[in-house]
Amino acid sequence: MTTIVFGPYATEVLADLGAEVIKVEAPGGDMMRNSGKPVHTEGMGANHMMLNRGKKSVVLDLKKKKMIWSPCGN
Repeated sequence: MTTIVFGPYATEVLADLGAEVIKVEAPGGDMMRNSGKPVHTEGMGANHMMLNRGKKSVVLDLKKKKMIWSPCGN
């Protein structure tokens, strides 16, 4: 949907209501991942942790001809 605030917030609400939300990230990762001070792990800022709780995530590289499943560390 979107990568900054509105999309993550909308899908956070859906996850909180019980939906299975699968977040698709580019190989470079989510832009919000490093926003704010890291909570427990480098690359996991407070905003990222709050807006992406309850979601599953996967990396998808559309520039590659062969698909490789690569789950993120959420």
